[in-house]
Amino acid sequence: MKEKKLEQVLEEALSAYIEGGRTVEDILREHAAYHGRLEPLLSTAIGTYEEFQARHPSTAAQQRGLARFLADARARASLRSLARKAG
Repeated sequence: MKEKKLEQVLEEALSAYIEGGRTVEDILREHAAYHGRLEPLLSTAIGTYEEFQARHPSTAAQQRGLARFLADARARASLRSLARKAG
């Protein structure tokens, strides 16, 4: 049987963590042959993922921001239109 590349194992491990809800301990146990090389990469990748998730606004917050942006853009467009008509 052909041995998997570390990149493939890391990709599977991240998918198992993010999409499958698996724990890091379970993933490392499942890929015991890669434990020493996989653990620091997986820890870094998960830390980056979780930091991004913590800073990424929710869908509702994104929608509120977009609505405010569009309202401001419409107001500016209206002001420009009025200024052109007055000038």
